[in-house]
Amino acid sequence: MCMFNRIWECIKQHWLKAFWIIVIILPIGLYYFKFHAFEWSNKPEDWGVFGDYIGGVYSVIIAVLVVYLARNLNRKDEEQRLRRESLREVYYQIVSIQQNQQPNQNKVTKLYRLIEQCKLFIDDDFYDRLKALANVFGEYKRDREMEKDLLDEVKSEYGRK
Repeated sequence: MCMFNRIWECIKQHWLKAFWIIVIILPIGLYYFKFHAFEWSNKPEDWGVFGDYIGGVYSVIIAVLVVYLARNLNRKDEEQRLRRESLREVYYQIVSIQQNQQPNQNKVTKLYRLIEQCKLFIDDDFYDRLKALANVFGEYKRDREMEKDLLDEVKSEYGRK
């Protein structure tokens, strides 16, 4: 059982390398084993057939890889866009509440909702501080320094790329 565990750990650590070795060597190895009885050819058309085979196999592999990478990059860009939009809305809601001496309860409720929406895009500490600010607004107490610090942080967060 110990040997199996060591082999499994090695596979888990080096699975990407093994995958690439298989992807690169397997098509050429299959071609060789199928046609190994033939000698090296001096005819360009024989090499052309081999090139067509290799091009056909690797073009599919490369196409799948490109689609996978494009999809991941697109998803990452979409997450960044959603993060910026969420934080921008939080920022403008805080500014809107700050403009009034007595915060409107509807605006404070909307701020709570916006903070919850952007919870997925921010770290827990930042989320807790935003909730604390919303609580301060909800209690009609004002901590101007806390408001300014968090407002600056929100603005810098949604401005990040």
